[in-house]
Amino acid sequence: MSRPAGTATSGPKRQTVTPDDTPGATSLGVRQQRLLAALLTHGDVASACATAKVSRSTAARAFRDPAFVEALRAAETERLRDATRVLVNLGARAGRVLEEAMDDPGAPMAARVRAADIALTKLLALRTAVDVESRLTALEAAVEQNERGGLQ
Repeated sequence: MSRPAGTATSGPKRQTVTPDDTPGATSLGVRQQRLLAALLTHGDVASACATAKVSRSTAARAFRDPAFVEALRAAETERLRDATRVLVNLGARAGRVLEEAMDDPGAPMAARVRAADIALTKLLALRTAVDVESRLTALEAAVEQNERGGLQ
């Protein structure tokens, strides 16, 4: 980007402001890297633009750039994986707390019933998710086999 004549620069550009493990971030320009890091921290575009010190029009251009969109998607996916690992770890502890609440004869019956309800509701949701994942995996395998069979 060229600057109008007489406009001073604020100094050298920073090389990278995103974590080294942010997938695809190193292929982005400095402004896009700052915006990507800010979006991961703030979530909303206005706050991210303010933090990254970029304009909304720069953000709009970034969202039209397939490399930026892919880097953002990859970074968000990695953050979701990180959050999932944390929640899996917390799940065992939460299950023990529910078990203690259900088994505590000194706890009010309403608390025990609520703990049982939470456990059953989550169990059914987990069962549904596992079932859907299993069925999806089988469908993907069938499609792949069908595509391979169709190519022969």
